[in-house]
Amino acid sequence: MDRQRAKQLFGSVLLVEDNRELLDIMADVLRRQGFDVRAHRYGDTALEEFNRAHDSINILVTDLVIPGLDGIELVRGVWKQRPDLPAILTSGVVDEQFVRDELGDHPGIRFFRKPFELAALLSAMTEILGTAIHELDVGDQDNFFIVASEAVEWQETALDQRKESPPSTSVGLLSAVDDRVYNRYPLRIEVSYETAGDFFTEYSQDLGFGGVFIKTERPTEALHESVSLQLKVVPLDIGCSLTGTIVRVAPDGMAIQFDPNQPQLAATLKKILAAERQQRRLLLVEDDDVTFDLLREQLGRLYQVSACQDPVEAIGVAEQNRVDLVLTDLMMPNIDGIELCQRLRQFKHLSRVPLAILTAHDDPRLREVALSLGVTRYVMKPIRLRQLVDTVDRLLGFPPEAEQPPSSR
Repeated sequence: MDRQRAKQLFGSVLLVEDNRELLDIMADVLRRQGFDVRAHRYGDTALEEFNRAHDSINILVTDLVIPGLDGIELVRGVWKQRPDLPAILTSGVVDEQFVRDELGDHPGIRFFRKPFELAALLSAMTEILGTAIHELDVGDQDNFFIVASEAVEWQETALDQRKESPPSTSVGLLSAVDDRVYNRYPLRIEVSYETAGDFFTEYSQDLGFGGVFIKTERPTEALHESVSLQLKVVPLDIGCSLTGTIVRVAPDGMAIQFDPNQPQLAATLKKILAAERQQRRLLLVEDDDVTFDLLREQLGRLYQVSACQDPVEAIGVAEQNRVDLVLTDLMMPNIDGIELCQRLRQFKHLSRVPLAILTAHDDPRLREVALSLGVTRYVMKPIRLRQLVDTVDRLLGFPPEAEQPPSSR
């Protein structure tokens, strides 16, 4: 059947689907049914054709997530000239309510959630256009189902078809993503942390509770879209991929929500924590032989530990070496823990280092004096190793490994 005859009998369809294989199959089936098909893989080129030939288009069938203009914007652009034009939207990632929220209760709107039967789509089209299909002709595609093309690996999307690398860059907590990525599913956002401390800070504030705010000068408008969130601590070359949803869009960025119990996040935290612990140097001062041996061995498995039983020796070690945290017993001969902390604070490079006192004497007066002299934390004996490690981690700015993040704030 020639194109003019198809227009007269069945009508002209503006068909938009970025997956090349699905587009070819759908266009072939529609043409077999007698439709005049104008097929496009990009929303912007489809709108250009519509603007040139808007009087001859009878129905729009478009995937929701397409490059250029997404399906919602395409429908809005079409309705500027033809507010009565019926449109069928398809998607494997959003539901009909999302479409209704965006476009309102337009009588000409239909929605198909992928996967769907092609026969059902044809039936809806013929109902809308007032035509009839006596026998579904799908060629070699018997019982063909339209699947969720968005589930295809995003490297196989239009970006890849344009033979371009995914243009995504990030610095620190800032992420800039090329506009063309925003209209793809799954949207991939890379967040690079220049230090493990940056990651730990964001984990404690946001990531551990199932959310993160990505700052960018070009935030996406794809609210409720699925996201592949790539996290990476650059100097350690450790990272993970999480799946989430865009839940808020602001002028300077977007908020992404995800399940904090995804195993990738816990495994990544453990790896980063182990790597960072090995870089931190603890000064342990304890005169009791048993406690000294126990703490030196157990803490030495996690951190770099300089251990001394003599407070005077500890002062010499601290003066000549980098120290990230001091753990000292309170009651020791010659110099007690409080006096030791006073002396250590006199060294410029130790003026802000966390100081923790280990003691079996919970004397409120001594505690008050110690805290007034710059002691950071009191740890009561008998010592529980897990609790001590959590305390050390907190003082070093690490999220405690044993602490399970809540599922919501």
